[in-house]
Amino acid sequence: MIASLNTANLSFEHERAILLIKVYYNYGKTLYAAELISEAIKMLDSGIKLSKQLENISYLGQLYYQKGLCLENKNREENNISKLYINALRIFEILNKEHSC
Repeated sequence: MIASLNTANLSFEHERAILLIKVYYNYGKTLYAAELISEAIKMLDSGIKLSKQLENISYLGQLYYQKGLCLENKNREENNISKLYINALRIFEILNKEHSC
């Protein structure tokens, strides 16, 4: 009984963390639309970090793409921007996703 409760709790925590990744993405996207680029980058970086910690790529492509848009908006170094877009494209290809950001 206790083992099953611990498993259920771990599953809930994992699902909660994945939902948090989605929140980071959506909030970052909203901040970008509001032209609060620095804040958007912080949110997107949090989502990228959590995605990597959980080894979950479900939103990683979107996070990379959105961060690329933010850096492009801030006229940052093109090399970093292209790496983000390439990473996003690779993940979209692996997941057979069309660009839906």
